[in-house]
Amino acid sequence: MQYRETQISWLFISIMLAVVVLLYVAYAFQWGDNPMPMEGLVPLVLINLGIGLLFYKMTTRIDGNQIRISYGMGLVSISIDVHRLNRCEVMRTKWWWGIGIRFTPRGMLYNIHGLDAVAINYYNGKRDKTVMVGSSQPEKLKAAIDAHFAKRA
Repeated sequence: MQYRETQISWLFISIMLAVVVLLYVAYAFQWGDNPMPMEGLVPLVLINLGIGLLFYKMTTRIDGNQIRISYGMGLVSISIDVHRLNRCEVMRTKWWWGIGIRFTPRGMLYNIHGLDAVAINYYNGKRDKTVMVGSSQPEKLKAAIDAHFAKRA
């Protein structure tokens, strides 16, 4: 059973675009005592757009023997071998754990919005680790993981 879910963070995209617009307006109207030169605007806009491209969406895929979570264009990602799985469960994250890539008391959290997630416990070769993957369809994600988990037995 293959699984693929892509979540787009419209809030993140809106904030990043608002920052770019604010930078341009600050340059265009030459705000402040020391206005921003073009040499300052261009790198700031490029850095902001680069960060936006890295984190504007999160894709969760299960194909073959890999669970792969990637952000944006795919440069930031994690892969988990299905053969190393111990268990998984649907859960709700705490609101104060936030969104993005976070360290939490239960393990790493990969989330782009919402509180629903699937906690995946696996052996990484040295010790057991837990990764929580945010999902708008946590039951469907768990069913896909369980289907792959059952195949390995």
